[in-house]
Amino acid sequence: MWPKRTAGFAGWPGFTPTPRSRGSCASWRSAICPNGARSSRPSASWSGKPFLRSELSEPDMHDYSLDAENARLIRELGTRSGMAVPLMARGRTLGAISMGRTDPKRPFGPSDLALMEELAHRAAMAIDNAHIYQEAQEGIRVREEFLGVAAHELKTPIPSMNIVLQSVLRRRNERPSAERLMQALESAEKQVQRLMRLVDDVLDVSRLHAGRLKLHLERVDFLAVVGEVMERFIETAARTGSRVDVRAEGPVEGMWDRSRLDQVVANLLGNALKFGEGRPIEISLSRGEGTAELVVEDHGIGIPPERLLHIFERFERAVPTRHYGGFGLGLYIVRSLTEAMGGTVRVDSTPGLGSRFTVVLPCQPLNEAAGESQA
Repeated sequence: MWPKRTAGFAGWPGFTPTPRSRGSCASWRSAICPNGARSSRPSASWSGKPFLRSELSEPDMHDYSLDAENARLIRELGTRSGMAVPLMARGRTLGAISMGRTDPKRPFGPSDLALMEELAHRAAMAIDNAHIYQEAQEGIRVREEFLGVAAHELKTPIPSMNIVLQSVLRRRNERPSAERLMQALESAEKQVQRLMRLVDDVLDVSRLHAGRLKLHLERVDFLAVVGEVMERFIETAARTGSRVDVRAEGPVEGMWDRSRLDQVVANLLGNALKFGEGRPIEISLSRGEGTAELVVEDHGIGIPPERLLHIFERFERAVPTRHYGGFGLGLYIVRSLTEAMGGTVRVDSTPGLGSRFTVVLPCQPLNEAAGESQA
């Protein structure tokens, strides 16, 4: 049983507070780590080492407190001895258990620290197991959601292809005209291409996640790639009613993987057309100090603020699946490919006003750039 005069730095049970100390305990708990900030001073949580002071001196209170106010609160509790033990699991520090004692006749000693270390070990295992379970449950949820979306998306093109093929088969004895047959084949080809893009997205995510994506760097004209992507999206832009304007001062060349650069531009433009609500879309391309900057901006539905931090994650969707198709992989692929080529991507968005995606890429591989700067 813990002594009655044992003060818990983190609200430990067994401390019998006086009317004066009740307010100090409450204030101390709220000041342990305000707004998630970490102190630059040593502690069991940050250093990963246990802390024991049989006699807690004024310098100790200063060195092992978050700030002056934190030290004042500990002093006001009348703390005479203290100890803290880190919560360690799988080589990671999860936090710390801290304890103080106000009885000067019974200071903490090595046996108390040993007991605290055993308690911390068991508590850390319990916390870590809870985290593992939570992550597993979240993984199962994401998997089930993805499988449902994937089944729907992969199935969607099949009925269209089936209708086209059945139409041709029913009229096989009528010898349909070459023009009608070509229309049927083009319609079927579009659906096949859509299926191939969906499958490619899934395969790319698998390679990226496993670290098996290989880049084939060559000298590429970024503006030419943008033009090629634009040509492929002419029909989509016409169907959505969005006008796409491209602004560039001239060719922007660099050492990139052409097909992956094409994929980045295509995913961003496709995203803008999907969520742009038929409003104009602006694409700008410029060259900076050894970098190329691509900006794709729409004036559509925008992204809620709470989703901005997660929009580049796998299977992340800023809008309900029932309203817009897709796997939720496009922006994850954009971020991963951009980072693989040494660049960055960011988004600025306001709900109801649209989104602005900015990609910045080095014009040459980072190792070559470092070599030139040293030379």
